[in-house]
Amino acid sequence: MHYVIKGINDRQENKTILYGCKNLFEFKEKLKVYEVIKSDYAKSKSAFDKTKARYDSNPRFNSFDKSKPKQEHADRFNPKNESANKVKSSGGFERMKYNNFESRKSKFCFNCGDPNHISRYCVHKDKGFKCFECGAFGHKASECDKTKSKPEVATLDVKFKPRLDNKVTIEDISVNSLIDTGS
Repeated sequence: MHYVIKGINDRQENKTILYGCKNLFEFKEKLKVYEVIKSDYAKSKSAFDKTKARYDSNPRFNSFDKSKPKQEHADRFNPKNESANKVKSSGGFERMKYNNFESRKSKFCFNCGDPNHISRYCVHKDKGFKCFECGAFGHKASECDKTKSKPEVATLDVKFKPRLDNKVTIEDISVNSLIDTGS
């Protein structure tokens, strides 16, 4: 019975109901109960996921309180909540509102890394990307050859093939045999 329980593809906590059987009849009964519990759980989980998706996709409700409508102030800048500062454009892209210095100071240029401007206004744009590893222009850090020195590691591959058969002699008869240890 323990062997069968180990073969069930489920979390250990869910399979605990199957332990403690004294005979095969009890095990079959507990297995039926286990199947009922699993099917009920699957039904309730799918029903919960459908309701959750309906509330989460509805912009009128926030994820904390489903009965209270969200208060949206799209025209105001909120320095504490960065997601409230995102504005959807007609093309579906999000852009940030920069109504104060706090939100702007965390931005930096993706071309040269300068925190005083963004990529659109970069004076080094014609040089290409700047590598943030070595500091040179023309490649990204993921393509940098100077800092990627892979250490050499000495390895030794030994292929040892253990002999699986043994020579067994019983009453002057020698036989090559394979012994099963049971493990």
